[in-house]
Amino acid sequence: ESGGVCGGGSQWSCPGQTIGQMGAGADDHSLPFHCCCNLGQWKHVPGARFRPEEEAKALTWQVVPRVDMVQVKAAMLDAAPVLQTLAPCSTFRAILQAGWLALVKGPGFVRADSVQRVPNYRDIVGASCPVDTGHHVTEEPECVNAGALLGVRAAFNSDQASCGWTDDQGAHHILCRDSPQPPAPCDAPPTTTPTATTTSVFQPQRAWGSPSLFCFSVVQRTGYETPLLREQLKQAVGIFDCDEFAVFSQDASFQLGLAPEQLGSKPVTTHEFPAAPVGISKDGTAGNTELFMNVWSAVKAHGMWAHMDFTMKVDPDAVLIPGRLRKHLRPYMTYGPTFIKNCNKVPGNPDFPMMFGALEVLSREALQQYFGRQGDCMALPWHTWGEDFFMTKCLDKLGVHGLGDFGILGDNRCLGARCDDGLMAAYHPFKDIHSWYDCWGQAHVANEASFTPVPRPSPAR
Repeated sequence: ESGGVCGGGSQWSCPGQTIGQMGAGADDHSLPFHCCCNLGQWKHVPGARFRPEEEAKALTWQVVPRVDMVQVKAAMLDAAPVLQTLAPCSTFRAILQAGWLALVKGPGFVRADSVQRVPNYRDIVGASCPVDTGHHVTEEPECVNAGALLGVRAAFNSDQASCGWTDDQGAHHILCRDSPQPPAPCDAPPTTTPTATTTSVFQPQRAWGSPSLFCFSVVQRTGYETPLLREQLKQAVGIFDCDEFAVFSQDASFQLGLAPEQLGSKPVTTHEFPAAPVGISKDGTAGNTELFMNVWSAVKAHGMWAHMDFTMKVDPDAVLIPGRLRKHLRPYMTYGPTFIKNCNKVPGNPDFPMMFGALEVLSREALQQYFGRQGDCMALPWHTWGEDFFMTKCLDKLGVHGLGDFGILGDNRCLGARCDDGLMAAYHPFKDIHSWYDCWGQAHVANEASFTPVPRPSPAR
């Protein structure tokens, strides 16, 4: 709609007609034809596909996991042009029309037989769902997802086959859905685990940048880390602004929260890894090498690393700027097996330069070396080391190129963190939400500083 005339833009043109003209036209069963040509609704809000009262009737739908990519058509015809494709487990809001789903956000139609409806869930105080309007959540995976959608920490009771939680006043709540059948379970990560020598075909749900970045954090369920990561998830910043992301937790997975719309509005659940004893390192820091050996094993099993140019472990209290990180790493895409030594606190000391753990950056080829030859590092005296020192020494031993890029991480435990320097891709540590976002804001308004990439490593290495 443009200037009060139906058909003022290509989205609203009546097929076979002059723009703005009503009357005979080739009905292609599209929403523009129905709205403009048949109904003559000249007063649509510019850019809107539905009036507010119509949009209120839209439901949430999800591409079923058994299909490949689902095509979004320009009209309700199998022969219509393809506007875009949707990956399995993608969610969207749409209105059902004659066996097709009209997308609410943006143009296009999807065949209804390739998706499933995501139930509406209700949080009800009490022990049972209403007989006429509610159905019990009877499976644990659905319970986790329902809790995330409603923003509560729901737990599944296998004895009673119900899903609920207890509030601070001691009142018990139960979660109910409006449909009798649960949705088919969906899991967005790749279903195959790539090996060190092969990479399975994987279709991302959104376009990746260059280089592509897989960012993950390790979080403790109690303490400051989980609330800090949840706030980052809400705004899709930090690791959640990378091309792909994951969160890992010890011994048990839990619901971190619901991703915002730009990330698919899906529940984000942590990936568990086995616990290990943590002592004191030779430097007085956490002697957590064995624990993070387990973390990296979980990263390997997750599989996303094998599809990405670079993988990075990011501490929850590190302020990550992915766009700036990508600029730093782009020159290194052709360097082969590479990791970043980001701190040279004591030049000339045999322990430096090293890779500080707030931001551990490894290329895909570097991880292939580590996952394939980690056993070669077990003879190192790692029991008294912190995990970042172990990874530095291990990768050195394996012959992975350690690039001394000291303009990539500003860390108060190294040489300081100035969030307004316009240079660093991460700043550390900022352990509360206010200071984290204050640093993030300073970084985004700062004038971008230039940096000199580290030269290509010598082939002799």
